Amino acid sequence: MVLSKEDKRKMQIQRVISFVIIAIAYCFVQFHRNSTGVIKGELSSFITSDAAFGTLSSMYFYPYMLMQIPIGALLDMIGTRKTVSIGCAFAAAGSLIFGTSQSFAVACIGRVLIGIGVSAPVVSMQKFITNWFPERRTASAFSTASLIGYSGALLAQYPLAWLIEVVSWRAIFLVCVGISAATAILCWIFVKDTPKACGFPSIAELEGRAERPRKSLTISETIKAIGRTFANRYVWPLLVICMIHQGLQGLFSATWAVPYLTSVYQMSKMEATGYTSAMMAGMILFGFTVGKISDRIRSRKIVLAFISGMMAVLWACLAYGPNRFMSVPLLWVVMFLMGMSGTGIQIIFAYSREVNDPGFVGVAVTAVNFAGMLCSAFMPTLAGVLLDKYKLINTDAISYQKTFTICVILSAVAFIMSVCLKETHCVNRYYDFVKPGEKKETN
Repeated sequence: MVLSKEDKRKMQIQRVISFVIIAIAYCFVQFHRNSTGVIKGELSSFITSDAAFGTLSSMYFYPYMLMQIPIGALLDMIGTRKTVSIGCAFAAAGSLIFGTSQSFAVACIGRVLIGIGVSAPVVSMQKFITNWFPERRTASAFSTASLIGYSGALLAQYPLAWLIEVVSWRAIFLVCVGISAATAILCWIFVKDTPKACGFPSIAELEGRAERPRKSLTISETIKAIGRTFANRYVWPLLVICMIHQGLQGLFSATWAVPYLTSVYQMSKMEATGYTSAMMAGMILFGFTVGKISDRIRSRKIVLAFISGMMAVLWACLAYGPNRFMSVPLLWVVMFLMGMSGTGIQIIFAYSREVNDPGFVGVAVTAVNFAGMLCSAFMPTLAGVLLDKYKLINTDAISYQKTFTICVILSAVAFIMSVCLKETHCVNRYYDFVKPGEKKETN
């Protein structure tokens, strides 16, 4: 099917408007995820141990994790527009409570509500891209979304540290309230779930391929979709890889990067956030290109294995480099590359879409993300407990070395499992890998 030039222009405009609004919501996912390490000192009045600080950081990840399956079901039931709007409203409420908190318990409540709210945009973006972009451009589209989204992680480093000195951390989170609320309203008004919601043909129809019928799922159908996802043997290695990638990212970039630099390298907070900003810059630059590279070479496996292998080497540098071979210039390089290694989740999501039933995209992607967020929730607290334990008898450098050794081992496991994945060549292989010989459904 071919659209007229005018219809094609209108469809592109609607796609860009919806895409940008959801990407802005995704920006705040990254901001909230990565801001806690920077404000650790400001929270010292009611957070007095590393374990408590790790727990506060985890209060974002636990509800985020628990909401993944419900969010996937909501996406399949009520669509992207409503799901993201509701999520942004919860994020606004959580930011308000966290920004005005005077105790550890209240701060945790705020972080929980933020985690619930920001659980929607990432997977919603996946669903939106699946509905609005050609199949072979999906990873590229998500890379573009990540460029906007990861800017939130960059804002949560040096710019946030500077703003804290100018105003206060509380004022910053109150500004987040207004922006999240405005995003919820814009999403409700302007975002469209599918091209058909605007009167245009679906992407499958435009590409001349068969399209599986997509409908709102009932509770029983959602349970069936979850069962089919976890019964897929190609999903389980991906679950482990996702757990390692997201868990280590939650541990370091979202929580312990700034405390590590200030403790081990004796940096000021402003100096430390300069290094973590380099990490976020690496995440942004490579995040924008990693999907395009994967699409261009038509391989998920090669790119994911490269990223996982690089991550293992970098964790070894962070664990064993201080007071040995880690010079200041090398530390800049390591932090930048560490940001690059944080982009593997894009390829993991793309691979997940390509080995699962295309009719259950929301459920399938959220199932994988659920596993990743499980480790993201657990690892910061575990690291805090270990650091409290090791610091009783060791220097800061040795304490971090012992804690980060676990990260070296886990990233090596992710590399080995990535090498063993079956290649999809950037197209959906559900009927080739999982259901060989089964006839595809048509409209």
